[in-house]
Amino acid sequence: MSIPWEIWHKRFGHIAYSGLEKLVRLGLVDGLNIDSHSPKPDCIACTEAKLFEAPYGPATARDTKVGELTHIDLWGKYDKRLINGNQYYLLLIDDAA
Repeated sequence: MSIPWEIWHKRFGHIAYSGLEKLVRLGLVDGLNIDSHSPKPDCIACTEAKLFEAPYGPATARDTKVGELTHIDLWGKYDKRLINGNQYYLLLIDDAA
């Protein structure tokens, strides 16, 4: 029974079609029966995995007055309690610092 390229592509962890072709050509995998006439469609998961967004550059302007801008991040609720019984972590950073 021959299985399409797309199925093997997914089963082998989204390996490139050229990699699958090499496995077949060199006979490196027993039972790799590929329907060589099946299409090799673009994989949405592979395409999306290759997308990225460039990191933000350095801040262009900083507020200089203390307390004018505060960055806040709250983490939690954690399953384990801290020594003092807290289950959250609060981070406050003044932009002037």
